[in-house]
Amino acid sequence: MAEKIEILHRGEGFAVVNKPVGADSEDKGEGSVPFLVKEVLGISYAAPCHRLDKAVGGAMLVSTDERKTAFLCNSVKEHKIEKEYICVCEGIFPEDEQKGIMRDILFFDRSRKKSFTVKKERKGVKKALLSYRVVEEKNDLALVEVKLMTGRTHQIRVQ
Repeated sequence: MAEKIEILHRGEGFAVVNKPVGADSEDKGEGSVPFLVKEVLGISYAAPCHRLDKAVGGAMLVSTDERKTAFLCNSVKEHKIEKEYICVCEGIFPEDEQKGIMRDILFFDRSRKKSFTVKKERKGVKKALLSYRVVEEKNDLALVEVKLMTGRTHQIRVQ
């Protein structure tokens, strides 16, 4: 039996859920976020409005009404719905780098399914931009708030 998914908020045509670590964001059958949402809410339709990497847990917006999916997905894409990430990073940030903006160019290698920062513009690279702020540091770990200005594959981990 698949694990349950926590419903954080339910609205008309959508739900905000707590995606478990290890669950696929996209509908890939049993154990995926849409599957779990349909099972818990007893509905026949659920579609993610954005993705979180399989290895990441956290709040996700899911459409529960096929007629509202495009609107919700576009609202996320156009940053009308803001996403904020809380990350734990190894190491302590220097005093003058407690907050800032990271600008990089990323290349996604489809054959290896990995993203990398690269130095030069070339075919297939995309600009990546995020802002961050260190919230707390302890025991060589930093709790960091991240806001994406672009949404590239594996962007936070790479940057």
